Amino acid sequence: MSIKSVFDQHCGSLKIDGAFGKAVLAFANNFVNKNEDHIRFFGNGLLSTEIKWLPSDTTRYFTEILKADEEELQDAIFKLPSINADHKVASNAFNLSVIYLVHRTLTSQMPLAVKENVATKLLSILQYKFFSSILNHFFRWGVNPQIAQRTYESMNFKYDLRVHRNWFTLCEAKSRNMISKQSIHIQTFLKFNDDDEIQYVLSDAQTRCRSTIKNITELYYIVRSEGSGISVTSSLMEMEGEIGVRDLKRHSTQYRRYLTGLIGDGASFVRQNLVDIVAEANPSGNANNFQMSLYYLSSIYNNEKEKKVREFVERALDFSFQLITDKGINERNLAEVMLTIKGAVNASRNVSREVVFLRTEGDKLIRRAIGKKSPYPVSGERTAVILYLVLRAMTMNYYSNQPAPVS
Repeated sequence: MSIKSVFDQHCGSLKIDGAFGKAVLAFANNFVNKNEDHIRFFGNGLLSTEIKWLPSDTTRYFTEILKADEEELQDAIFKLPSINADHKVASNAFNLSVIYLVHRTLTSQMPLAVKENVATKLLSILQYKFFSSILNHFFRWGVNPQIAQRTYESMNFKYDLRVHRNWFTLCEAKSRNMISKQSIHIQTFLKFNDDDEIQYVLSDAQTRCRSTIKNITELYYIVRSEGSGISVTSSLMEMEGEIGVRDLKRHSTQYRRYLTGLIGDGASFVRQNLVDIVAEANPSGNANNFQMSLYYLSSIYNNEKEKKVREFVERALDFSFQLITDKGINERNLAEVMLTIKGAVNASRNVSREVVFLRTEGDKLIRRAIGKKSPYPVSGERTAVILYLVLRAMTMNYYSNQPAPVS
């Protein structure tokens, strides 16, 4: 048995004709235009996690295009001696089926131009899936849209994405190259008789997609460090200069009173330069969700029903101030303050009552703020909010001398 014989057995009766071609084109078009996020993603050249390949997309593909049972097909593929189930990309029934359908399309009786167009769309669908997986893996906490825009503007024409201007045309170009006469894979598509070569088409295509994202991601982090490092560092130094040498334990009550008195005023509570400092020190969190959570906290803080939220704020301050005192941290060194609190809150071995409370209630608060449910991961944003609360209290003197921004 071979990959070809398995697919012929399960999909051999599938007609590759005009109706099939229309179904492929419709599927690709529907995915690109699925929602506003997808339309925005495919229409520009920015790094983003807006593209989502969902299990429902796979189900639709097997129902509308391949017209086969996914589980039965996957089981049959795993039984082949040439298949290693640990190779997730090269052994996946969906991925292999795309290569099979490209083979059937290119060797069909449809006109040449139609065959090439349908084969290109099939391979584009495969790349939509690959790019969705890779982008959401690389940027689990999301992408800063401002930095993504600056990254695109910083690209030269060595970047394929800059050459093709947007993700849609990039996928089309990559797919068309795969079936060109010069392609290293064209004979595999036409013959489809070598299991190793068939699997190599997939591993090569996925590697190339990953390389595209990896190169742009490296530029993204260079742009981020160059664009924000100087301003963040200077702001931090300026704030530290306003913190007088004092006994934190004796002044903690004053800090707490100051913070709890202004949280309800979003314009006074949320200061952009401090948001940027905390986000920079805590890159595992999504910066947009973090800032959204701060405004949400501000909006509900004075509600009589939000006792747990107020308790969360007070205990976050108490825990952090006590930690700073116990560790002998210089409160004027805000970078060290953040590092110490972050380490204590995120340490998996730290199961103290206070830390568990801050994690539990903090996660609940963030998920409410961004409209997500458990087990959606929010630990990065939760830690960022705790750091922000502490630093916003400790920079009392700095911000007391500055007017609140106009909201």
